[in-house]
Amino acid sequence: MSIRKLTLTVLGCLLFGTMMASAFAAPTNKATTNGKKGEITLVQPVKVGTLVLQPGTYLVQYRTSGEKHFLRFTKLKRDPIYWYWAHSKAGDVVCGVEPAAKVAAETSFSTVSDHDALRITDITIKGERVVYHF
Repeated sequence: MSIRKLTLTVLGCLLFGTMMASAFAAPTNKATTNGKKGEITLVQPVKVGTLVLQPGTYLVQYRTSGEKHFLRFTKLKRDPIYWYWAHSKAGDVVCGVEPAAKVAAETSFSTVSDHDALRITDITIKGERVVYHF
């Protein structure tokens, strides 16, 4: 066997071994899941959990991390051609989850007055069979 073939064989084995080692060592986080997304539009500042959301349109998405449940709010900005694109992450809010009687036909939310400001108490996301509450 020539030196060139031997060198290429050894390098190939080393490369394969390195790839396999990194594949097995790669951390996997199966405890985090994401749910469906929905949009809500606010016409005045509204409290939700620890956040104060300013007027605008927000993308809302449910996610879990371990045993905790969250709703992520991302403020959307409309461009001149009426396509939405994510503008900025407003934040994540810890929420509770309750089963709903049926699948939500639309994304909606409920509010209550809280010391001269509105506070979101519940959100349903179109296509999901749960109610998220704060």
